[in-house]
Amino acid sequence: MFLPLLFTLMVNHSTASFFIGTYTSPNGSQGIYHSTIDLQTGEIQTPSLSAQANNPSFLASDQYGRYLYAVNEIGQGMVDAFEINPDATLKFLNHQSSKGAAPCHLSLGPVDQSVFVANYSDGTFARLPVNGDGSLSPADWTLTNSGKGPNTGRQEGPHAHASYFEPALQTIVMCDLGTDEVLVAPSDPTKGKLARFHVKPGTGPRHAAVSEDGKFAYVNGELLNTVSVFQISSQADWKQIQQVETLPDNHGNTPSFTAEIVLHPSGKWLYVSNRGHDSIAVFRVLPTGLLEIVEYKPLLVKTPRGFAIDPSGKWMVVGGQDSHSIQALEIDSITGKLISHKPAVPLNSPVCILFQKS
Repeated sequence: MFLPLLFTLMVNHSTASFFIGTYTSPNGSQGIYHSTIDLQTGEIQTPSLSAQANNPSFLASDQYGRYLYAVNEIGQGMVDAFEINPDATLKFLNHQSSKGAAPCHLSLGPVDQSVFVANYSDGTFARLPVNGDGSLSPADWTLTNSGKGPNTGRQEGPHAHASYFEPALQTIVMCDLGTDEVLVAPSDPTKGKLARFHVKPGTGPRHAAVSEDGKFAYVNGELLNTVSVFQISSQADWKQIQQVETLPDNHGNTPSFTAEIVLHPSGKWLYVSNRGHDSIAVFRVLPTGLLEIVEYKPLLVKTPRGFAIDPSGKWMVVGGQDSHSIQALEIDSITGKLISHKPAVPLNSPVCILFQKS
């Protein structure tokens, strides 16, 4: 039944399809949007509404591009499940409680059998089983973290900010901004021990990117504008080997906070968005796993939050939350530097970019 969808998404190799999560409002965005990018020119099609949703600020899809999942970043959080139609509209399947407040991140678990979600406000992580038809069952595992950090304004308690299943590690990697911790659990978190790794106090771990071979992890610190580099030997053995800044020395006094962190499909470069400085920090990944700065690329959009790289590795699409626009940048295949060709495209409050799997 999914052949028409796969055909639609794969037949035209000159474009790439992506969904956009937004913050919603009565006179602004209404939910989840869809667009395409021309892989030759970088031109972005005017986004169209795929489905109405309530603050779908983070999105994830299954490995075959059949189903899409979205958080509802609201007080008592929810996770929505959708089937992806051939025309890129979304058919609502059901939703379940995220088991916490203000969910802000989610990912698909082993063989698309689970959704792992992070709830920011109360520091709770949860697992929701995925049914055979793509719908969700109620959560069957939760973890509510405890602790705090030195930043009294942002770290008065735990703030779960990301929850990833990492296939190379067969583990769940969780970031807690409030406690300055990276938590690592077995792929089935109900079995085995939970490992905890600390970063510099006040860092505020937000998101993570793990190398394809599972030997290195990169965690962006939202509050100190840093990337912490870990060398991984096992689930219980993460050794921090570097911490680098994402802003230039002359960045000025404008407050800035990191948002998203993404490894290039080649593994050669790492990218981090800076909200306030409104730039992307580009790093070269050395054979040792260590990072070396390439450039701080200024953007056309304001408050770059989520961004993603198309499967070919040629283009990056960035959501500008406060400029209400999205921008495409070409990735230089030799240096990893970012090149801007086209003006930004209007869309209210874009905060997550998800390229469609094919």
